[in-house]
Amino acid sequence: MMKAEQRIYTSCNRGISGNTSGFQVYSQSPGMARWLADGNDLGPQEYAAPRGPQFPPQPSTPEELALYPSRNHFGPMNGPDGLYRLALATYIGRDYPEGVIRGGNYIDHALVVRTADMDAYPCQYIQSPTFWTTMDLNLARSAQAPHPLPEVEPQRNGVTAEAVRRFIAQDEPNIGVPRSQILTDMLRRFLGRHTTVAGKPYTRRIVIRCSADDFTMWVSAIQMALPIRQALGYGFSTYEKDITYANADIVRAVDGINGMSADLTASCAVFDLLDPSAPQPPHMVFGADEPTPEASVLESLTADELCTFIVGAMQYSPDSLTVFHRFLDETDYAGADTQLGAAYALLRLVNGMTPFARMDADSIDAAIAFLQRHCRPDMWRRFADGMFRDIASTTFDERRLDIIANTLGGIAESDSDYAATAAQRCLDLIVDVFSTSAPDHTAYEQRHAIAANVFAAAHRDLDTELFARLADNPNIDLGDGAAPGTPMPWTAHVVAAWFAGAVRAAAQATRGDDPLGRPLSMMVQAAGTRNTLMMDRIVRVIIAHDGDADASRLVDDTARALAPIPWAWFLFLIDVLSGSADARFVDSPQPAALPSQAAAACYAMLRDWYLAQDDDVRLRCLRTLCGDAEYHRLADLLLSEQARSADTPPSRFLDLLATPAFGDALSDAYRQAHLNQLLGIIETAAGRDGSPFTRYRGMVAASRLLGANVPKPWYERQIADVDAGMPLDARPGDDYDRLRDSTRQLCGQLGTPVPPRMRLVGYRRLVTSLARSVTTKRPDENAANVALRRIQASAAGLPLAAAGNELDAYLGAIARDVAACVPTGRSGWSLQAIVVPRDHTATIIRAVMRETAAHARADDILLLIAVDAGFVDGTQGVRYRADQLARAIAEELAGNGVRSKTLARADDKRQMDKLIARYERSYGIRFPDQSFDELYNGIIVALEATEQRHRPSILGAVQGIFGGKRRH
Repeated sequence: MMKAEQRIYTSCNRGISGNTSGFQVYSQSPGMARWLADGNDLGPQEYAAPRGPQFPPQPSTPEELALYPSRNHFGPMNGPDGLYRLALATYIGRDYPEGVIRGGNYIDHALVVRTADMDAYPCQYIQSPTFWTTMDLNLARSAQAPHPLPEVEPQRNGVTAEAVRRFIAQDEPNIGVPRSQILTDMLRRFLGRHTTVAGKPYTRRIVIRCSADDFTMWVSAIQMALPIRQALGYGFSTYEKDITYANADIVRAVDGINGMSADLTASCAVFDLLDPSAPQPPHMVFGADEPTPEASVLESLTADELCTFIVGAMQYSPDSLTVFHRFLDETDYAGADTQLGAAYALLRLVNGMTPFARMDADSIDAAIAFLQRHCRPDMWRRFADGMFRDIASTTFDERRLDIIANTLGGIAESDSDYAATAAQRCLDLIVDVFSTSAPDHTAYEQRHAIAANVFAAAHRDLDTELFARLADNPNIDLGDGAAPGTPMPWTAHVVAAWFAGAVRAAAQATRGDDPLGRPLSMMVQAAGTRNTLMMDRIVRVIIAHDGDADASRLVDDTARALAPIPWAWFLFLIDVLSGSADARFVDSPQPAALPSQAAAACYAMLRDWYLAQDDDVRLRCLRTLCGDAEYHRLADLLLSEQARSADTPPSRFLDLLATPAFGDALSDAYRQAHLNQLLGIIETAAGRDGSPFTRYRGMVAASRLLGANVPKPWYERQIADVDAGMPLDARPGDDYDRLRDSTRQLCGQLGTPVPPRMRLVGYRRLVTSLARSVTTKRPDENAANVALRRIQASAAGLPLAAAGNELDAYLGAIARDVAACVPTGRSGWSLQAIVVPRDHTATIIRAVMRETAAHARADDILLLIAVDAGFVDGTQGVRYRADQLARAIAEELAGNGVRSKTLARADDKRQMDKLIARYERSYGIRFPDQSFDELYNGIIVALEATEQRHRPSILGAVQGIFGGKRRH
C-alpha cells in the first residue's frame, strides 16, 4: 500500500509554522517536514491564473471557477531520498478575509512518495480525489494553528490501459486524424526530446493543446507505453502560465497562457489538437498507415520502430507490450529516451522476434551496446542463446559475422560459467556441418570464426578439440584418393588446421621438450600416433594434387600453423619431401617420375629456416637428417646453401666445421658416404672470398671433420690455391708468413713439395736474414756463411716463373737486401752473381745499382762499380761486355740523378787510393784495376752522353729563367 506525505499551501490567517497571514504552508505531515529539512526539493507551490475575457476576475460560482484550469504538476524531486511529487494547484479566486474582494487565491496540495513505492503510473493520480481543491473559509480564517497532516494513501482516478486503448482507437475529432497516428508521433518526439542547443543540453518539451480530460488520456498513453519506472523519470503538468519555464517535459496548453506563439512552436513540439489549421511539429506526417499486428519484420530497429510497435501493441497486442515492459524491468535502465529503441532491438534479438540476419547491423550494434551497459549476466546468456539459435540456420555477411563473433567472445570472456556452455554449442554447430555427405564450406567458415573467439576467451584450443571430435569422421573427404585433375576438397585445408592445433597441444604436453636433433622416430613419438597418421594422410593429399594452387596453399598454411613448434614444422616438411620421393632432395628406392613442386616449396622453406637459425639449431637439424640415409642428400643441400650464404662468413662456417660439435652432429655413415660432397662444400666455402687464409681454414676443417679419409690430391689442390693467393712481399712474422709456415708443415706431413710462391717467399726471407746478419754492428760471420751456402744451393732452382707479373717487384726486393750486403765483406762481393739464376743476374746488377744510387754516397757507388768490374773480367763467374754493362749502370745512375762529375773523384789519385784500400780490405782480394778502368770509363762516357742530350741551350736556359717560349 502506497503512503504519501502531504503539504497544503494557500492563503490563510495562520499556518502551521507562523503567525502572519497570507500565502503560506497551511499544514504538512511530519514526514514531509523531515524530507524537506533533509534537502529534498518540493519545488514552488504556485498558481498563476490565465488571462482572457473568458476568465471572470471575481469568480463566485462553481461554473465560473471551473473555467480556470487545474494545475496537476507531477515529477521527480531533486534530493537525497529519491522522492516523487504528485501536486494539484486549484484556483479559488477570492481571498479568505471576510468582505475582501481581492482575487488570486489558490490552494496547492502536494503528495510526496518514495519513488520506489510507486505502484502505479503518475497519470493515474491526475485529479485524484485525495487532493484538496478548495479551502473551508472557517479553517482559512481561524486564528489557531492547524494540526499536522497525516500520511495519506492517494486514490487513483480510474484511468486504465483499456481506457487508453479505447481512446487511441478513435480519430481526433477536431482534425480528423487517427489518435494512434498522433500518439506514434508524440512518442517519437517524446523519446527524442533531449538534444543540444549551442553545445548545451536542451529538452524540447511536448506541448499538447486539448481538453483537460483528453490531456489526461494523452499523458496516460505516453506513460503507459513504457514501464512505471520510466514514467517516474520525468515530469508533466496539466497547466503552466509560462510553458517556457515549466519544470515538466509534457505540458498542456490552454488559452490565456504566455505562449502558443512562433517562439513556443520553435522551442517545443506543439500538438494543437483543437485547431485544424494550426501548424504541427516538424516532420510530423498525418495520414500514414497505422501499424497492424501483421506488420512485416522491420529491417531497422530504431526509436521510430519502437514507437510504431508500442502503439500497435497498445491497440492490438497488450501482451506484447507487457513483454517489452518486463524486459526493460530486467535491465537497470530507467530513462525514457531513444536508447529504448536499442532496448527494443535487443528484445527482438533475445526473444527471436527478428533474426540477426534480418536486422540491420547498426541496430545490432546499438542493441549490444545497450546489453553491455544495462543488462545482467542472465540477459547476456539469453542474448547468446539467441545468436546460437540463428547461427544454426543462417549465414551472415561479414559485418554481422564480426559482430556475433566478437560479442560471443566477449560474453565467454566475462562469464566463465557460460564460457563452457558457449564452447560446447560452438563445437556442436561445427559438428553439425559434417553430419551430411556434402558439408557446407561457408557454414563451416562462419561457425569456425565464431567458435575461434569463444574458445580464445575460454583459453581453449578449438582446432585441437575439433581434431579429436571429427578427424575420423567418414563424411570428411580429404581428397587423398582422388583421381588426377580432381579439385582438392576444402575439407583438406580444414583438417590440416585441426591437425596443426592437435600437434601444438601435443607439444605443450611435452612441457617444452624439443626432439629436434634426435632421430625422426622420436619426433614421431612426440607428435603422437594419431597426429602422425593424419600428417601422412595430409602429405598424400598434397602429393595427389601436386602442382595445384590448392596443394601449394595447403603446404603454406600447414607449415605456417606449425611454425610455433619448430620440430613439428620440421617433421611436416620432411614428411612432404619423403612422400614426394623427389630425387633432388631425398634418396628413395622409388624416386618420383617428375619433380615435385610441393617438395621444392618445402625445401625452400626448410632452407630459409635453416639459414636463419643459430649454430645450435642447425647442428640439431643436421644431426636428425644424418641419422637417416634417406635424408643424407638433404643434409648435403643445406650445408651447400650455408657454404654459399652471403649471411654466413666463410671463415666462420669453416671454423664451425672444424669443431668437435659439428663432427658429432654428422654421423660416421654420412661422412663416409658423402665424403666427396663434404669436400665440395668445404671448397665452395673456402673459395668464396679468394683469401688464402680461408683456403687454409678449409684444409683444417677437412682434416678435423673427415680425418684420414681426405685424399692427398684434394689437399694438393687446396695448397695450390693457398699458394696462388700468397703475396711475394710477405714479411717475416706477419700473418702471411705464419700461413706459409703452417702450409709448409702440412706439406711435410703429406710428403708434398712446398709450392713455388711459398718457396719464393722463403727464399726472400733467407736473403733478408743474410742482409740483417751482415749489417749489424757485430756481424755474425757463421750465420752469414750458412745463409750464403743456402742461397747458393737454392738460387739455381728458384721458381721465378711463379712470380708472374710480380717478378720485377720480387727481384727489386731481393736487390734491396743484396745492396745492403755488397759493401759489408767477402760474402757480399759475390752475392749479385749467385742470388738468382744467371738469366736474371743482369736484372739484379741493375737493381742493386739503382738501390745504391738512391741511398748511398759516391764512395759506395764507386765501390759497387769495382765489384761489378768482376762481371767484365769474369771473376764473378759471369761475364758481360764492358760497354753494355757500363750503359746499363749509367742508365740506373742517371735515373737516380747521379752525374758524371759525382764520380770524377776516381780521377783523383788520393781518392782512388782510398777506394782501392777499402775494396781490398772489405773483400780480401786485389782491386781489379784494368776491368774497373774499362767499366768506369764506359760509365762516364755514357753519363756524359746522357747529360749532353738533356743539357738545355743558352736560349732555352734564358727562357726557363724568364718564362720565354721555345721556338718551334
